[in-house]
Amino acid sequence: AQRKGGTRQFASTFNSDLDYVRGMHSWRTGIQVDYSRYRSDVVSNYLGTYTFESREAYLAGTPRSFTQRIGDPNIQYWHMQVGLYLQDDIRVRKNLSISPGVRVEAQTHLKDYSNIGPRFGATWSPFKSGKTSVRGSWGIFYDWLPAGTYLQTIQNDGFRLREVNIFNPTFPDAGPVSGGSPVNRYQFGNDMKMVRNNRLSASINQTLTRRMNISASVSDTRGANLLVGSNLNAPLAGVRPDPFFANVIATNSDGRAHTRWVARNYSINLAPMASASSGPAGIAGGAPVAIRMEGPAVMIMNGVVGGPAAAAGAKLFQWRRGLFVSGNYYLGKSVNNTDGAFSVPATGNLAQEWGPALFDTRHRIGASLSSGAFKNINLSLSANWSSAPPINIRTGTDDNGDLIFNDRPAGVGRNSARTASQWSSYAGVSYSLAFGKRRVALPPGVMITASGTAMSASTTPASSQPRYRMGISCFIDNVFNTSS
Repeated sequence: AQRKGGTRQFASTFNSDLDYVRGMHSWRTGIQVDYSRYRSDVVSNYLGTYTFESREAYLAGTPRSFTQRIGDPNIQYWHMQVGLYLQDDIRVRKNLSISPGVRVEAQTHLKDYSNIGPRFGATWSPFKSGKTSVRGSWGIFYDWLPAGTYLQTIQNDGFRLREVNIFNPTFPDAGPVSGGSPVNRYQFGNDMKMVRNNRLSASINQTLTRRMNISASVSDTRGANLLVGSNLNAPLAGVRPDPFFANVIATNSDGRAHTRWVARNYSINLAPMASASSGPAGIAGGAPVAIRMEGPAVMIMNGVVGGPAAAAGAKLFQWRRGLFVSGNYYLGKSVNNTDGAFSVPATGNLAQEWGPALFDTRHRIGASLSSGAFKNINLSLSANWSSAPPINIRTGTDDNGDLIFNDRPAGVGRNSARTASQWSSYAGVSYSLAFGKRRVALPPGVMITASGTAMSASTTPASSQPRYRMGISCFIDNVFNTSS
């Protein structure tokens, strides 16, 4: 693998939130501070790598290039990022609330302190039943610069850790490799900024019955300031502007992206619920809820009657216990003009690099099932299918002589081909064992179950829980043994 060394990280996070409610307003403000300190001596490709342009070139022993990293990989650095936010949830009417807000972010290693992200959201329940909820939001969001990107620029700066890049080397021995050979260098550009995403989204949630819920969402995100590489020392007429270096790769905030998707989800809860009877509409909301009254306290229990006390006297097998089925479908499209912070455009022109993103999968379908039919045992099973992701078609040759093997055939766009669709599956089983002297967890109370305008109430006994609980779990990936 030609990788050795490691990284030691010390990380600390400080968060503080303050809530203030007055009338129809619910103000929220807070701060987040993340601080990390790193010490690393990770180095890869320390034995060297030959690159051949073809099988015939390999058989003839004529490589195009030889790269090897030499020098001192030891480095220490620190990284900090800060975020401040202010938001007000305003309940305009019983069935309508709006949420204006703003977030400000900044971090070390970037001289970009104007990252102000306004945002706005609204939630509306148009009907008296409360079974339909419509949500919409718009906002500007920023992505942190990864600490690993900064590490690349200070460790592989062409002086500390040198990536030697030799043109037309001898084979199988490249000869003595020293710091005097041309080396690659990685650095930040002059105007680095945080990645900026302008996102507009909407969703609708519909409760069909006490047990069935469906929803649909749509989103449109336009990204700016994405990191993309540029070669500052590309050869001109076969000659490097700076002969001491080979490629000087600078990462810049010139990339763009556009992602659009729509998703649909459904869920069916077949677990036993409280019996329902007609009554006054005391609660407006979406999915069924259960409320346990304990003096001034109110606890939402997701509409399932039971809990630890019920489980203690449960039957060994009950097919509907904990039975829950869900599924989803996703249709999306994601395009951009960059494949990474130090990925140099093959054409040298970002305008010609616009194409599918590496993670662009148009269709995704998933389904899952969970069950607690056997006492103290939980079972889960899920399966997912996704359409083919994109892939680049390249010539395999260094057509422009820059020793970067990213050249594409004439007329072939970036990430223009597709591989094969992919299947994945997962299963899990867990067994829980409780023991020790029981302690009262909840005193007697009243269980109120509501769905839309239907409501029922029943008394619940005091529930007790064992002092100790032990769990044993087993997980299986690729249950159906698919090859992709």
